Amino acid sequence: MDKSERKRVWKGGKKTLPLYIISTAVLLIFGVVFIIGYFDLWYVKDNVDFTQSVEATVTDVHSHGHDGAYHYDLFYEYTSQDGIYYSGTTGYFEKREEAAEHIGEKVRIYIDGNGTSVPSLAYRNTPNIWILIFGIVFSVLGFADFIIFVIPHKWKYE
Repeated sequence: MDKSERKRVWKGGKKTLPLYIISTAVLLIFGVVFIIGYFDLWYVKDNVDFTQSVEATVTDVHSHGHDGAYHYDLFYEYTSQDGIYYSGTTGYFEKREEAAEHIGEKVRIYIDGNGTSVPSLAYRNTPNIWILIFGIVFSVLGFADFIIFVIPHKWKYE
């Protein structure tokens, strides 16, 4: 058999990815998402001016979900006098028609002067340390999973 025709498979002849590789990837992804989310919340807290709000216009409805389980958010847009464009979503509706009734309405948002906006005063609070802790725990578990299960397995050629 020519070397180019051989297939690379996991030791033991399995042709599917083992569960521990999938779990490693999922744990590392969760860890990264939580850690990035934590630092994004700190950015908003430190850079958005919560003393002044502006009015943005609801221009569209965005849907989220799958398999028939959707929810709808109001999409807002705002352009500052400096020409900086802001957009985002707010609200939570189970019916598209109910959300669509709000198109054209004004919503209060808070901006940072660089294109980031938030529609709620809740972002001005110190980010919850549990978000960072979850991120670190998921990352450590992902790395441990990688070291304990993935590294010891070797590839072989059939």
